[in-house]
Amino acid sequence: MNEPSYFFSSCSLRTEKLVAFKRFLEKHPERHGIDVLFQVAVTNRRAVESYRDYQDCCSALVDKINSSFSDPKRPEWKPVVLQTDGLPRKYVVAHYLAMDVGVVTPIKDGMNLVAKEMLICNPSASLILSSGAGTEQQFGSSGFYTDSRRCYHRVENINDTEEFADLFYAAAIEDKETVEANGKLLHEFLLANDIEKWSGSFLDPSWTHEVIQSVELKTLKDFYTLMFQTRTARRHIVDRVVKGFPI
Repeated sequence: MNEPSYFFSSCSLRTEKLVAFKRFLEKHPERHGIDVLFQVAVTNRRAVESYRDYQDCCSALVDKINSSFSDPKRPEWKPVVLQTDGLPRKYVVAHYLAMDVGVVTPIKDGMNLVAKEMLICNPSASLILSSGAGTEQQFGSSGFYTDSRRCYHRVENINDTEEFADLFYAAAIEDKETVEANGKLLHEFLLANDIEKWSGSFLDPSWTHEVIQSVELKTLKDFYTLMFQTRTARRHIVDRVVKGFPI
């Protein structure tokens, strides 16, 4: 008997994700009636036409998916639940604890702490991460996605509907022992690399006024050279921090 999978996503309402989930259901009718994608997407900036049009497009796509798939044995089943009012924090955590698979698939994002929150709350869950998520870059650079060990499901290109759909299926049928083993590794990594260690990796306590060298500026060229070096260093720091890498 197929075990149900509860996919939960609380960020990045995107048509690519919805189209991929629709394709997943088309390819695997045996998953009808048991799998659900719960998407939290607060509708904001409705006064901006482009935002309003995109949100309406996503909402219409959800309605189309729900009207296209049904299960006679479970007439109440809806494959996609779209929550547009947001959720209080305690209910978000409850969904983290209940989910089987967390879905975090932005085109490009910073650290994206949602993925980390999911695993901290529920190390027994699986993850689908896009390569554009900062957390995925950190996990990947730390050896959690290699040819020999893949501790999560990575979407290389969210515009590749077939790849994305196949990853929904792979996550849905992944055996519990593998999911728990991978989740345990990622959970331990997150606990060992918390915010204090992360910030301490580039906020070196040895950087005091005693070790900072003063620079004498004799010409305007010296000033511009120093400003250029400072700008470059700051951009490097920001780039690393946004990607979630230590400096």
